[in-house]
Amino acid sequence: FVGGLGVTGVNDIIDYAESGRLDSVIIQKTLNISGVRCRKCNHLQIQSNNCEKCNSDNLYNVGIVNELVELLTQSSAEIEFCEQIAELKELGGIAGLLRY
Repeated sequence: FVGGLGVTGVNDIIDYAESGRLDSVIIQKTLNISGVRCRKCNHLQIQSNNCEKCNSDNLYNVGIVNELVELLTQSSAEIEFCEQIAELKELGGIAGLLRY
């Protein structure tokens, strides 16, 4: 979900993290999502057989949260880990605010 300057859900957070547009992100400490990264274009995504960006099948397994933290750190985004919040859990356990 993207609304105004708010973004929720893993897929949207990944997209905006890869483009460097996230200013701050809040992540549930218990969030644990497996994903893959493409060896050809470096795109990060939830489990799949082919890359959503370049359609390559040359993917390797990663932990989404660790990869997101690395991406967000590179773009100087603020990262906050929190205990379980019911509203955040309903939104996929992760939410962010865009820079622009």
